[in-house]
Amino acid sequence: MRSCARDVPVSWVDGEGLPEGVGDPVAFGPLLSALREVEISPDLEAVLHRPRRYANGLGWAELASSAPP
Repeated sequence: MRSCARDVPVSWVDGEGLPEGVGDPVAFGPLLSALREVEISPDLEAVLHRPRRYANGLGWAELASSAPP
């Protein structure tokens, strides 16, 4: 089975990439928590991508949470 995961290079983050299957996914939890706490300024919000809305007006998060089990 082929993975759909892709590496995204960012120049401002030091470090080295790891081979597929190596690393600790749990380590991303603290990073994601920290990112949720960042206050978004109006200037930054103005340039951020807006999630796509579908014909019913819902975004992917609303669609996923309302999907039948």
